[in-house]
Amino acid sequence: MATNTKAMKRKVTRSVSKWVRGDAQDSGGGDCVGILIGTPELVDQAERYIVMNPPRAGRSDARAVPISRARVAESGTRSVGSVIAPPKAFSGSVDSVGKMVDLRTEIAGVRLRNPTMLASGFLDETGGSMARVYQAGAGAVVTKSVGPEPREGYPNPTIVELDAGLLNAVGLPNPGVVEYEHEVRRALTAGAVVIGSVYGKDADEYASVAARMATYGVKAIELNFSCPHAKGLGTEIAQHEDAVRDFTRAVKDVVSLPVLPKLSPNVQDIATFALAAEEGGADGIVAINTLKAMAITPELKMPSLANRYGGLSGPAIRPIGVRAVYDICEKVRIPVIGVGGIGSGRDALEYIMAGASAVQVGTAIISKGLGVFDAIAKEMASLLEEAGFASVPEAIGVAHA
Repeated sequence: MATNTKAMKRKVTRSVSKWVRGDAQDSGGGDCVGILIGTPELVDQAERYIVMNPPRAGRSDARAVPISRARVAESGTRSVGSVIAPPKAFSGSVDSVGKMVDLRTEIAGVRLRNPTMLASGFLDETGGSMARVYQAGAGAVVTKSVGPEPREGYPNPTIVELDAGLLNAVGLPNPGVVEYEHEVRRALTAGAVVIGSVYGKDADEYASVAARMATYGVKAIELNFSCPHAKGLGTEIAQHEDAVRDFTRAVKDVVSLPVLPKLSPNVQDIATFALAAEEGGADGIVAINTLKAMAITPELKMPSLANRYGGLSGPAIRPIGVRAVYDICEKVRIPVIGVGGIGSGRDALEYIMAGASAVQVGTAIISKGLGVFDAIAKEMASLLEEAGFASVPEAIGVAHA
């Protein structure tokens, strides 16, 4: 074991050095695809190293971490299983890593090295870009939303940067689920944990696209029920509880992977829609999508976006997202992924303490770059340690106590 561990250290250090110099190829394959991400053998050795050197003093088993909700329901403490997962990606060689809070978490059986995920719609057009996001420290990446056929999206202007965040109406451009297979497999080859996002115009299309996506090797299916600017492709679904329930059930009937409906905040009570999704067989909930919004350019006396309306993301919607996650976790017993305005570890912990098991990051990448994932994870670890938590699961839902 000692010999293998030393060899692993040298291999990781060389990969890090090569990666920092910019020698890594954007091919999605090979050993040099990240810091502790690479061939199965390298990852396996890294896991064994972490088991031998637990992230916290006194921990006898660094691989098995119980996950439980702090909130106690009438039927007792809510539990969602246990985590056995690879360690969080390091920002340097193995030798430089100290003992830290355990950041591993789990969503419906999908194990993440840390709770940060790339939100759909950002840097997910190609497998190479998704691989780079994962290498930068994200715990998982969500693909762009793809449908049954190629779609061009809306004409420019499609994005407006505001003081409060980002307003976009790109119109779900994508190459179609068949052509997108190459991008998914490229990201998977690079070792990324990939969640496939799909959409359609009816239950049958959602089911067929999800079934095709499931064959590519993704770990779960995210259902985009809530795009606020693509007419007939999500926004109407998210406003009818029966549709959310039935569409979720249609997908569950054809895939064996976890199914995660992404819900809209543009409704009166998002928790009732989460409950409908759970009744349809959802394995988890993603909340929230962007808020329907508008900007006008006074000089032109017209809407700033070609589509007039768009989806607002960024810091302005974080309190809405946190409230939505809190309300959802009061009604459902399946895990929740929090989305909306997350740009720091403190932001992420708001969602975690509201009940989310993981968070998605998108708009913050524009201002903070790919380093935002590692920065969020590190700040989360520091704040959790200060608060007396040994792991992320221990903090999930504590605001409900």
